[in-house]
Amino acid sequence: MTAYLGKKRFGLASRLVLSMAALGLLAACDNNTAQNADATKAAPTVEDAIQFVKEAEATVSRESEAAARTAWVNSNFITYDTNWLSAKSSEKMTTLGVELAQKASTFRDLDLPADVARKINLLRLGLTLPAPAGDTEATAELAQITTDLEASYGKGKYCPEDGKTVLGSYARPDGCLSLTELEHVIGSSSNPDELLEAWSGWRTISPAMKDKYARMVDIANAGAEGWALKMWAPCGAPNTIWMPMPSQVMWIAYGAK
Repeated sequence: MTAYLGKKRFGLASRLVLSMAALGLLAACDNNTAQNADATKAAPTVEDAIQFVKEAEATVSRESEAAARTAWVNSNFITYDTNWLSAKSSEKMTTLGVELAQKASTFRDLDLPADVARKINLLRLGLTLPAPAGDTEATAELAQITTDLEASYGKGKYCPEDGKTVLGSYARPDGCLSLTELEHVIGSSSNPDELLEAWSGWRTISPAMKDKYARMVDIANAGAEGWALKMWAPCGAPNTIWMPMPSQVMWIAYGAK
């Protein structure tokens, strides 16, 4: 659950955009001359966009290295402490991603150089899961949930009931098989019974994740729907991110609501 600027890693969040209409509210006043002056002063320029991209790249480069290393450690050594570190890192990167997306959206209507325009769009649309803007509790909860889900999936085991299995030669001493063992079965076996059990066995891991997954979707929907302009399609719907429509995140995850 990551996103990228170039090849730099972002934490988890959503393809979402802050409406440019909000800018018009900032300079409201009774005097038309002052109003126009404020609007002119506040109008973003191409030079502003170029400087913003330069600063954003430096920030993402600096912050994403630590986030990527934390995620790697958590993926390879799943413990309470590495889960905690990963959740905090994800929370920080999600907040950063939303802040950059908000700022990037103010440059969307400018006639920018192609490389700058591409990076602006990556910042605007590069998140995969949003948290409601400014809601620190929801951001922290979303980060914890996504970390827990990844950890649960990564350390999950298939343990055949009563030792009834055709995968005994692949199993660990405790009789269980991790994702690594099951992947080995699927990648090396040509026995239909072994392949079926490996595939079916791994599917017993995810049902316990259902409630947390549903909560993740609720938070992400709240984050997406909180934006004034929803140029973000349902997660899993390909080639439609440019269509303005209400967000309905991952409805197919565990069946219709």
